[in-house]
Amino acid sequence: MNSISFRLSVLFLAAFSVSSFSEVIVYYEAVNTESNSWLYNYTIVNNDSFDIKSVSIEFDLSQFSNLAITSSQQIQNGWDEDFLDISPGLKIYDSLATGANLIASGQSLSGFSLLRRLIFVSICQ
Repeated sequence: MNSISFRLSVLFLAAFSVSSFSEVIVYYEAVNTESNSWLYNYTIVNNDSFDIKSVSIEFDLSQFSNLAITSSQQIQNGWDEDFLDISPGLKIYDSLATGANLIASGQSLSGFSLLRRLIFVSICQ
């Protein structure tokens, strides 16, 4: 089983705070590509009573560098995606639903995708 170190936050369309995030499930699949890269595909399942309008994934750059957004066309057309550099060692993938492209209560959405390129440095003497 592949494991990665990240934190996920989900912003609910509500005017008050939500006490539990246990009703939102995030699945991911890590696929090793041919070019020394890993493709991370995410699915968000909303079993909560609120709609989700934002998804953010926090990456520790000591483990995850050289990230690129490779989301599906559906996500590209309905969500604004970007990386936020919070500090020298922290990067956040941030996506915000545009218009009515929310993840409604009881629905799921796949297609959020990030590519991690591995860079190898070889030193010969």
